[in-house]
Amino acid sequence: MKRFVLSALILLAAWHTAPALGVAHKSIKVYLNKADGIYSAGDTAKVFARTLEDLGPLRLLVINNRDTLENRVLNFGSDTTSRIIFSEVCKEPKGVMVILGPDGNDKFVTSAGYVVDPLIIKPGFEAPDDLYSWWEGQIKTMRKSRLRVECQEAVAPDDYKDEVRCWHVSISMPEGPNVEAYVAMPLNAGRKSLPVLIRTHGATALNIPDTRSNLLSACSYASKGAIAANVNALGIPDNEPQEYYDKLAKSELKDYSKRPLVDRQSFYFRLMFLRLVRLTDYLCSLKEWDRTRVMVNGGSQGGAQSLFLAGVDKRITHCVAMVPAMTDFGGPLVGRNAAWPRPYAKPGVAASPEGRAVLPYFDGSLLINRFRGKLYLEVGFIDTLCPATCIYAVYNNACAAEEKIIMPYVYRRHCCVDPPYSTEWTETVIARRKKFVEDFCKGK
Repeated sequence: MKRFVLSALILLAAWHTAPALGVAHKSIKVYLNKADGIYSAGDTAKVFARTLEDLGPLRLLVINNRDTLENRVLNFGSDTTSRIIFSEVCKEPKGVMVILGPDGNDKFVTSAGYVVDPLIIKPGFEAPDDLYSWWEGQIKTMRKSRLRVECQEAVAPDDYKDEVRCWHVSISMPEGPNVEAYVAMPLNAGRKSLPVLIRTHGATALNIPDTRSNLLSACSYASKGAIAANVNALGIPDNEPQEYYDKLAKSELKDYSKRPLVDRQSFYFRLMFLRLVRLTDYLCSLKEWDRTRVMVNGGSQGGAQSLFLAGVDKRITHCVAMVPAMTDFGGPLVGRNAAWPRPYAKPGVAASPEGRAVLPYFDGSLLINRFRGKLYLEVGFIDTLCPATCIYAVYNNACAAEEKIIMPYVYRRHCCVDPPYSTEWTETVIARRKKFVEDFCKGK
């Protein structure tokens, strides 16, 4: 049984999908000789581990970009002293993940990651000459259709009922689903007094509430002093019976991110991105907008939306993209993994005629190149859905940005950080993100 589990893990790594990281094992500690996990060529990266109890044989798996560097059994026994489990002299830009857990059981493993020369990583694709003009044409065509908005007043959650007013909007699109979002702003806001803040959604199970627009989120951001919108990524109605969403998840939206590449027009994310521009048009038409500040803020799939909007819409002044998806789609061309959606990172897809004709136009690491505002990024060094190398490709290609902030974390998986590292993450990364948003709302 142990051999079967290990073989499955190796196969996953070899095919560039996410190896199982499980949850951090409470009795296994893994750490680096550089706490920030960032090395330069010529440095020696050393990975240490210790166990707090005898766990029997431990399986060590070390993955470099898409290759397996180490796969062996360690016998710690009852020895709880620290020891080196992996060491290498760094030679080239890359990301490395180290996974250590009981042999044959990947449910509880402790992982750490590091990167080498991240500031020289460039996107795998070259930007097409018509990258921005193609999107300008798409937006121009969309705007030929008159923007029609249906508004329905909403009741603010108790914590915000004396601070904000809020409503739901459904905004027409010339093709595909409407824009569906909750919007909120402080009570008694004056003309031209507020910035706009758009919160985008990551990908999740289609039949759970997180897929739909979130009123509480919109009100929370509005309470900081903004016209805040929380928009669902898929354009689905927000207030239907649960049966509607259960059916949708099994029918027309099933596996939307895995659909075969055909052309740019049929690529699912084209309309997702255009809905964001449509929502921005509406929010910037409100008399309370200060005509100056607009932030887009999201993680994962929401981060992909953030990078798109920041790249193509000159009204965006601040962009928050936490472990953004849809970046470095051309990574497989130069020996790196691409970010989610994973099927498009399989060998041969990026290099195929369809891949080269479609993927660069939706690649956040390319689209961000013309953004002139303030960019905030978060990176997880053990993120297998949106690898660290992908986010550094974004950071390095944001050549026109007024300000760039990147917040890496050695022990961060895609969505979270497990104890015992989560407290430090909250006090550093999350605290910096909150300050970035609060400074934006205050006009700093």
